[in-house]
Amino acid sequence: MTSQMIRWYGPGRHEALRAAVAARLQLWLQQWALTPEGLSVQLSTGAIDSGAWQRCTGADGANAWAGLGRTDLAQLGSLLANAPLRHATDSEHARAVGTDALQAMFASLLEHASTQRPEAALPDGALVERHGWVALDVCWAAFTFVLLMDPALCDQLAPPQRKSAGLTRRASALGPSRATLTARLDLGSVDVALVSSLRPGDVLRTSVPLDALLSLAAAEGRTVSTGRLALLDQHKAITVESSL
Repeated sequence: MTSQMIRWYGPGRHEALRAAVAARLQLWLQQWALTPEGLSVQLSTGAIDSGAWQRCTGADGANAWAGLGRTDLAQLGSLLANAPLRHATDSEHARAVGTDALQAMFASLLEHASTQRPEAALPDGALVERHGWVALDVCWAAFTFVLLMDPALCDQLAPPQRKSAGLTRRASALGPSRATLTARLDLGSVDVALVSSLRPGDVLRTSVPLDALLSLAAAEGRTVSTGRLALLDQHKAITVESSL
């Protein structure tokens, strides 16, 4: 069983990949097509079902697949030359043009692209979004095919802005964290006139015992625990009795 990388692309990364591929394919069409206008490159949204695939690998191991068979290559060649097919001889010439043009397209996407070769099936997980593959619908002159890129090629065409942070066990992540708590003691109610006349050093008598229950509140004001005043190593302390 081959292990698969788990990665997800957001809308921004998808758009960056689509735009990068569209720009390179437009240059490719300008070099090969008599009428290069009308190119459309969009993210594939439906089920991908291609009868045949053409695969090309870069020198660094990145891969691209094009959902094209022999007949599709002949059609591509005839459209590039703006010459409709009439018989078998024309078909062979058109297929040769389409094959060379597709190789040039792969070269525009991959560094030092190898010679393309037909593939009967895609690798496991290639059409699963969480594995980092991206499929694009390429349309030009009523000719449509699927372009599939593996994670390595995606990273080349639209490098990630930053590397993902490594996952940390929850206990390790929370261990060094610091929190600020505020202790509150309900002293009851007093007359407003008495409060307004208080001065530093004044003493207020209450009926609240010293070991009365305190509430410990987080910075945003929510009570998280209750406790009582205590003496620990000649210092005032709070003993937590319950968590809310």
